[in-house]
Amino acid sequence: MHAAVLALAASGLALPSTGMAHAAGAPAGKAPRTAPDHTSTSASKSGVQNRVRGNNDDPVVVRVLEKDDRVIRCKAVDRTRNRPVHVKAERRTSGSSTEGQRTTAQSGKQNLDCGNSANLVTANVLSEGVHRTECKAVDTSRRSPTHIKGNTRAAGGTSPASLTTAQAGKQNLNCGNHTGVATANVLSDVQDKTSCSAVDRSTGSPVHGRGEVRATGGDGPIQTNTAQNSRQNSNCGKNSELITAP
Repeated sequence: MHAAVLALAASGLALPSTGMAHAAGAPAGKAPRTAPDHTSTSASKSGVQNRVRGNNDDPVVVRVLEKDDRVIRCKAVDRTRNRPVHVKAERRTSGSSTEGQRTTAQSGKQNLDCGNSANLVTANVLSEGVHRTECKAVDTSRRSPTHIKGNTRAAGGTSPASLTTAQAGKQNLNCGNHTGVATANVLSDVQDKTSCSAVDRSTGSPVHGRGEVRATGGDGPIQTNTAQNSRQNSNCGKNSELITAP
């Protein structure tokens, strides 16, 4: 029996993974499943309980005299018995976009990509609020292995700010991360809080054949590229905006 619980604050934590996982800023070669031009969101999923939820990629977000409290909950619970799964690894490539851009490829089981934002510019004026992202994966399955064939790859497009994520394996969490050009707070108190947890109490339910996992950024100057392979890797609550004031 394996049991592990990961709790992450807004500062973020990334755990090492096994296998071949690559995150790079250089453009990759052309891959199948290419999103058309001017599309800001692109996702492909194969497997069991992979989640892409509550993400934003607006060009401009303006809040004036707002109280903006929100909670994004992303949860996967697997209690299956005697249900093996065979999947083909996902590949995803984004096209051209003048907005923020998110590109996600998920292969395997209970990989979560939630509550992330690639808004280019955010302005908060006389506003307040707490934005919470809660990601949780729980596996109590029995004799339900997952078999992945091939390599999992995600490649970004031409957006000025992009989030590119490739996940293969089991219970990899990529939640509550922010990338963009600038955020301005004028007499405002808007907070981001993120929690991530992964619990594995399964028996006889491993993930086999993860292959290579690669996340390659596009042509934009601001990028967050995440490649997660194996099990219970977490990348949560990180901010990679170019300018934040104050």
